[in-house]
Amino acid sequence: MDANAETFFNELYQENCKAMYTIAYANTHNANRAEEIIQETFLSAWLEKEKLITHPNPAGWLRIKLHNIIMHSDRSEKRYRIIMEKLAQLYGDRSEHNGSDGDISFVKDMVTEHEYKLLKSVYEDGYTKLETAKRYGMSYDACIKAIQRASEKIKQKLG
Repeated sequence: MDANAETFFNELYQENCKAMYTIAYANTHNANRAEEIIQETFLSAWLEKEKLITHPNPAGWLRIKLHNIIMHSDRSEKRYRIIMEKLAQLYGDRSEHNGSDGDISFVKDMVTEHEYKLLKSVYEDGYTKLETAKRYGMSYDACIKAIQRASEKIKQKLG
């Protein structure tokens, strides 16, 4: 990447990061999720930097991308909560299976070992999806897809 593009991206980040974090936090009420959403937004911007550099309103583009990611994140979180509620209903009050303490070991038999490690990293250990991707040496997109596939497997097994 040339110096002009790098300067453009750094300035865009500096000018928008705090306001975007405020928006993300206001929507999630969770500092880790807000940071993850900001990371995902800027990762998306980085991947589309050629288009963004020529966009007439790069800050507006970022805000729209942020909004879309927040909405997607919210839907994913709701799906996860629904899955956890169904599991709690299936397993009753047995604390080792109800997920109330953040322990997700009860899904281990429903997904592959790799998928379980990814789910555990995000939902139990509290790593962001970007941190999880780096932790397991995979791309961010591959990590997202693997977590989505694992969640779908769990959902299908729950009926």
